[in-house]
Amino acid sequence: MRDIIRKILKEQTELTIPNNKKVYVDRALKMWETDPMSPKSFISTFGIDRDMAIYIRQKMVEQLSTVPIGKKIWTLDKDFPDIETGDYDFKFEITEMSKLFPNYLLDRERFGDVSPNSILTDDIGVDVAVSRSGTVHVNIRQDDGEYELIEMNIMSAMHDDDFGWEIQSEIKDIVWFYICTFSPLALKFHTHSHIKLFKTFD
Repeated sequence: MRDIIRKILKEQTELTIPNNKKVYVDRALKMWETDPMSPKSFISTFGIDRDMAIYIRQKMVEQLSTVPIGKKIWTLDKDFPDIETGDYDFKFEITEMSKLFPNYLLDRERFGDVSPNSILTDDIGVDVAVSRSGTVHVNIRQDDGEYELIEMNIMSAMHDDDFGWEIQSEIKDIVWFYICTFSPLALKFHTHSHIKLFKTFD
């Protein structure tokens, strides 16, 4: 039932967007490719309204739908995108992506007129499994006060009482930047992500 509702809502939002607005947005996005302006400046400069933001988010969803689900990805694979992975050597699998399109924000009775920025940046949910056999190099402070670069198992590092939170945060960043290689719009608009690392595999 929920899938049917989502389909209907998507069709409705597509129908309410005039074609001339779509053409205008496509041209604006093309111009933005070589301009360093921030997302908020883009929205203000080009007068992006609610309909236009919905159209952009739909384009973002199309891009995100190409992200491989259920495929094991290795950060050191020759085909892994050219993104910063630091001293991380691990495999991960994106098991699920949700909330690609924020239908709930379009409920005017509950939320009123939501800003274009909110439509474009609303959280995307991502569930990720991480290999138990991965490794990461971490600077560990020794008894003499000096730091030593030590290779640690990825699971041990993730659950360390002192810096585990930082390791998890950096893993999430790597996963999100990987996802954004499929969706330049998500990267461009600084779309938020809610990534959960709650599964593992060998």
